[in-house]
Amino acid sequence: MSDIEENHEDRPRIPHVFVNYVNTYSASAIAKCFSTSAPGIASLEPEEEEEALENAKNNKANFIVSGTLLEIEGEEPREPDFYCRIVKNDVASVQAAIMAADVIVYSIAEGEHTAEAMAALEFIQQEAQHFTGPKTFVLTSSCMTWLETKHLDPDDPEIPFTEDDYRKRRTSPKFKDHIALEKLAIKMGNQLKKYLTCYVICAGICYGDGESLLHWMFKAAWSGDESLPIYGSGYGQVVPMIHVRDLASTVLYTVDLMPKTKYILAVDQSHSSVRDIVKRVSSTLTTGRTNVVPKADAQATNDISQLALDALSCNLMIEGGTVRNDFTFRWVCEDGLVEMVEDIVMEYKKSRGLLPIRIIVLGPPGVGKTSVATELAAHYKIHHIHVKAVIEDSFKNLEQLVAKGDAPAEDDEEEEEVQEKASEAEATLSQLKESMAANDGRIEESLIIDLLKQKLESKPVLNKGYVLDGYPKTYAQSKTIFEEMDEEGEPQGKPAANKVPEMIVDLSATNDFLKERMMNLPEEIVQGTHNNEEGYLRRYAQFQADRAEEDTVIHWFSEMEIDPVIADITQKNDEENTPIIEAIKKAVGPPRHYGLTPEEKEELARSQLADRQARQAIARALKAKKETAEAKARKANIGLWTHQLEEVRRQERQILEEKARPFRQYVATHVMPTLTSGLIECAKVKPADPVDFLAEYLYQHNPALQ
Repeated sequence: MSDIEENHEDRPRIPHVFVNYVNTYSASAIAKCFSTSAPGIASLEPEEEEEALENAKNNKANFIVSGTLLEIEGEEPREPDFYCRIVKNDVASVQAAIMAADVIVYSIAEGEHTAEAMAALEFIQQEAQHFTGPKTFVLTSSCMTWLETKHLDPDDPEIPFTEDDYRKRRTSPKFKDHIALEKLAIKMGNQLKKYLTCYVICAGICYGDGESLLHWMFKAAWSGDESLPIYGSGYGQVVPMIHVRDLASTVLYTVDLMPKTKYILAVDQSHSSVRDIVKRVSSTLTTGRTNVVPKADAQATNDISQLALDALSCNLMIEGGTVRNDFTFRWVCEDGLVEMVEDIVMEYKKSRGLLPIRIIVLGPPGVGKTSVATELAAHYKIHHIHVKAVIEDSFKNLEQLVAKGDAPAEDDEEEEEVQEKASEAEATLSQLKESMAANDGRIEESLIIDLLKQKLESKPVLNKGYVLDGYPKTYAQSKTIFEEMDEEGEPQGKPAANKVPEMIVDLSATNDFLKERMMNLPEEIVQGTHNNEEGYLRRYAQFQADRAEEDTVIHWFSEMEIDPVIADITQKNDEENTPIIEAIKKAVGPPRHYGLTPEEKEELARSQLADRQARQAIARALKAKKETAEAKARKANIGLWTHQLEEVRRQERQILEEKARPFRQYVATHVMPTLTSGLIECAKVKPADPVDFLAEYLYQHNPALQ
């Protein structure tokens, strides 16, 4: 054996890990955690672990991960974004993968896939004696198996459950299968110690990354729902929770350290109520408002699944001793969702591809900024922001806030918050009205910028993005609106990442072209606006003056390394600016939202059906028209075709006659006279053998022999 071979023999074998359904929420996080970690990481010091995690990104000594993909009807299974050998999702392939693995992980943390986990345990129970080496089985279960567990002390419900209390857990009939799996796993671990080590990791409600059971809440808030529902009272209901990647680390450390405790509670350090969770998500993604909805009403809606409703029905104080005392992994979110909600929201947006699209459309008056901005906003489902509309909406919202301050609130805390907002709104409204009175109905620039900044910093705009129509117009305005400020309001010399646009579109055209366009506008459009000749000339002169400054709006964005896209609307364009809009769409990319709503899908289906029927009707009409024309042409050509055929036949007869004339003449001259007299003589004599008689006659009377 060579030295190389000996070294290979001495190298420790890398454990194989099989994870069921690696494209599902918690299982994906678990599989990725193993795939990017090396065996023994749990034994390292925190400083060493950080270095090991950095080195493990492309380490060939990491755990070797394989797993199945969950197939959903009508959808293509999503491949994992980490190294994982995919196993066919049939019984034989799964069983072969289990036999080849050192670690088997099944996750039912989202309350699903219990049948697959039961089948795996039953197979392992049957085949354990045929294992070539010891194996570890990890069942990642859910705290919903504790759903109906009575408090340890009815007089003190804040006494937490620990891992020592797991035999006291009680649940509803919906989660009996989960408890049965937990019990079977623990039992098999005790009975098959020689071959198998089993762990049950009871996870809190998982959150983080793209979300699962809490996805409905994040989606509703991101979509702009003004108030998020709290199903049930929400008060005093403590929900045990854990970030999905912290759950994955718990599974990794369990496999790596092999603790004596076989039933492990995986929860973070938070003890947040349902009300706290919903309100915090609402305040981060939308208005901050919530409303209490009876559970009976929740069950009648499709907005939330029954599993998610059950998850938020938990009222459990749970503490995980093993995770807290024995595991030293770096927590993603040890303090819980409520404390780390900004980070969790950013994870959610990135995982779901819900990043905002921010575009500014600039240009002289009449160039078509609003039509381009409107089309882009509709295509990307983002906010079309126009200064005039911002001012009108601000007045309306401020008046509503002032009026709301006079209405009674549900509790003292909410009333204090409402009164504070109403007071601020009243002061702002008064300031705006004073500015209009002092400036002949116009609002001074500084106040307009404040309103615009409030709009850009509003939750709906931060979530989805915007198309800003025709503003800012100057270098100073750009700097004031988009430059990042410190806590004291001092500029930091760099753009604010959550507001600055990703694209500037500067539309251009000649003065003569724009003037002619404005003059040709219909009277009903011009009336009551500043789109008349005087208004256009005034605004165009101001635009030219702004662009003639040493530092323009374009210069500020260029300094921030955002180069504008210059688009001449007079070149290769149409009245709807379609080529320009399509070029912008191509540069920005596809929309970054959830896609079409059910109503939009229905409308699209109707539109596509109507288009298809229209195309089919046109095709049928063209076919019928073609057939009619062909029939008419055939009828008109029949006479011509008949005449041509007769002429062809006549010509053929003439040719045949001409070719046959020498033959007839020869026969008539040299054959017919003798033959005719022979036939006559034969008819007179009537010999017994007429042919022989005729032959003899012709021979004797042949003119050539006489």
